[in-house]
Amino acid sequence: MNEEHIGQDILERYVRNALFEDRLAHVEEHLIECNWCQERLREEDAFLRVFRHAAAQVELRPESIWQNLFAPRHRFSLAMATMAGSMAIWFSASTYHSANLPAATVALTSYRGVQQQAHVSPGKRVALTIEARELPPAKDYAVQIVTSGGHTVFAGAVGLDVTQSRLNVPVLKLGRGLYWVRVYTESVNSEPVMEYSLRAE
Repeated sequence: MNEEHIGQDILERYVRNALFEDRLAHVEEHLIECNWCQERLREEDAFLRVFRHAAAQVELRPESIWQNLFAPRHRFSLAMATMAGSMAIWFSASTYHSANLPAATVALTSYRGVQQQAHVSPGKRVALTIEARELPPAKDYAVQIVTSGGHTVFAGAVGLDVTQSRLNVPVLKLGRGLYWVRVYTESVNSEPVMEYSLRAE
């Protein structure tokens, strides 16, 4: 074997420690004497180290976001996130749509002093109007809306629509329950001149 150089396949197996015992002694004896095969061995060994290092880097590289996201272990979470996103879009679109709807107008009236109870939908925008013909003449009017438990929901001055002879209470949303709408000729600190009942149900 000293006359012949080591074959490439045998040299590769020697570097990988995969050479059979019966050939190992002859290869090592030849490598002691042959400078050319020693140089080939160094090159093969360097190549194998670079190859192993590169293979280790590939194993250390994390999965891409897309591979990780669509992995079978994340499919349920992805489906739930998609469903939650769809519901959020639907909810925001429906909220936007309902916020842009005009408020329902409810007229508070009384017939010969007997009050009719007005009804509104709870949680919906409502604009209240009060017939000014039923009220004593005054320069300014104020309105207070209280719950049946006495909690004030709205209190403030309201505008008189002279053309339609009515008071316009600003747009608001009322929760479910019974309310009292009190009208004052000066401020909410004086005695009310009219009181209406209003039910949200």
